[in-house]
Amino acid sequence: MFLTFIIKDLFVDGNDQSGVIGIDLQTNSTDVGPQPALVENVRVENCSSSGTGIRVMSWWTKLDNCHVRVCTTGIDLTYPNSWTNATTILHCLISGASATHPSSVMLKGINVNGGNNKIIGCNISLIAAYGAGIYLSSISPSNYVCGNYIESTSGCFAAGVKVYSSGNFITGNYFDLDPGYEIQLSSGIGNVCLGNSNGAHGAYVVNPCYIGGSLGIGTPAPGCILDIYVPNEGTQTMLALSNNGGGFADVAQLDYDAASSPFPLTLSLKHSRPFVISGGNVGIGKTNPDQLLDIRGNWSSDVGNGVRVANADPAGSSRPAQIYFDRTAVAASQKAAVGMDHASRNFFVWVNGGDRLNIDTVGRVGIGVASPASGLHIDDDAGGTDKGYITLEELGTQAVPVDAPAPAADRAVLYLKDNGSGKTRLMVRFSTGLPIQLAIQP
Repeated sequence: MFLTFIIKDLFVDGNDQSGVIGIDLQTNSTDVGPQPALVENVRVENCSSSGTGIRVMSWWTKLDNCHVRVCTTGIDLTYPNSWTNATTILHCLISGASATHPSSVMLKGINVNGGNNKIIGCNISLIAAYGAGIYLSSISPSNYVCGNYIESTSGCFAAGVKVYSSGNFITGNYFDLDPGYEIQLSSGIGNVCLGNSNGAHGAYVVNPCYIGGSLGIGTPAPGCILDIYVPNEGTQTMLALSNNGGGFADVAQLDYDAASSPFPLTLSLKHSRPFVISGGNVGIGKTNPDQLLDIRGNWSSDVGNGVRVANADPAGSSRPAQIYFDRTAVAASQKAAVGMDHASRNFFVWVNGGDRLNIDTVGRVGIGVASPASGLHIDDDAGGTDKGYITLEELGTQAVPVDAPAPAADRAVLYLKDNGSGKTRLMVRFSTGLPIQLAIQP
């Protein structure tokens, strides 16, 4: 049996009686099918002591332009034997306080205990502390909440929309909470919050887009938060980000190429210097990197074309800024590094557990010594038989003895010269004059 309720142009005063319900649309649980109702242009006030302004227990009900004030629950959607209400609430004004009741008593502006409802264009204000403008319980899936204004009482922590169910779409709402959660996703999956905004108050800002639970694109059974199915054929763009609105990926692009196993994904950040991850290689300034790290820049500029490794610890940590080279074994003899010391600012080459080469800030070079005292400073007391001297090697016998070319002014070169008979001479040559023989091989 179908029953139709039409309630229009009615004023109800609950007189602050305990548990009072201003308008109660109940259904007979033995009836089969919807029992639609229309409630329009009604006003309900002063159901403040655990009371409800309007309770809807029927299907397919429409509430339009209703005004509910000073009720513990403004509008309560409850259907006893199903998860479906299919109620539409339009342009309703729900407030937790009034001139005669200045302290808000409203804990729930709209309480939803059934699914497939639409709440559109409502003004819900003066929510009490720890209340919620719209409360979607765990048995209220698939609701549409759009274009509502929700405001809390100043200084009272509250939630704009509190969600315990799944599959809800919450969009285009404006929140002014002081403070509170604009949208509080306590549980449920597949909830989409899109294009909501917040006012000057509110301790927590709603993200422009939030998807709670798992979302599948191209698959009906997502196995993670975002599961995108890509057919195993050819090269396909999975994700494109654009700031021109034309569908062209001028910000970033993620491509899938089935033929590029085992690294079928390519991530490209569109910029004057692109960043690409492709085939397991990373390219900076190069769109098709063929090395693990492939960097290409415009070297006509001195800025932004290098690789920087820095220790930016403001406390002055003693740790150097360095790049490691490592084999699979953990022995120090199979590790090496290049970098800059924090304290001395020396550039170093570290091998086999210690600094082997240091170049200080004025260009002095130390081999086996951390603080070189001359242009070339070699440690002669570092242990071992190959420390503290320089070896010059002449490779083979020269048919025609050759001298080193004269160096620039105020410089000298030290070199070996074959005398043509297998004897090697140690020579020095200055910028002017002839080469000088220092010693000859016995």
